[in-house]
Amino acid sequence: MVEQISARIEKENMANARRAKEIQANKDQAGIFAMKGGQMRLVAKRMREKAEELESEMVDVRKEDKTIRQFHIPSQPDLIGDVINISSYGMISPSLTSR
Repeated sequence: MVEQISARIEKENMANARRAKEIQANKDQAGIFAMKGGQMRLVAKRMREKAEELESEMVDVRKEDKTIRQFHIPSQPDLIGDVINISSYGMISPSLTSR
């Protein structure tokens, strides 16, 4: 489950990086075209609109995406005794799981 969450977060971060690069390119070109005047101003306006559209498509990586939700494993009535005995546990650093 942790691997799936990490993979999804990584994929969303990569998509956001691509969008951010495309947004910046559109804004840069729109600025150049806007200074030329005439029909180029219309092209610049469309490019700014496209950049705004891409900004709205950016994916927010929410805190809950990084955590595992509570879950319950129902017991089986025919099992007798301890199935598992946990004597200790530890936490893995988030920086170690993102590799």
